[in-house]
Amino acid sequence: MFDEPLDAVNAAQWNANTYGTAHAVLSHALGYTVIELDEVTVHEHIVEICHSTTPVCSDDFGIED
Repeated sequence: MFDEPLDAVNAAQWNANTYGTAHAVLSHALGYTVIELDEVTVHEHIVEICHSTTPVCSDDFGIED
């Protein structure tokens, strides 16, 4: 749980970059939480969705130049 939305967004972006999956920041009465986007239900209030910004390299796919 985060008190500040920017702290939650930073955590969501770190998770997205680290794990390669989109993460959402959700707003609650007591603050903000971060979960994988796939786990979000239609009843939750999404503040931000973060996707991976890590560059993809050809080495990741076994492609030779």
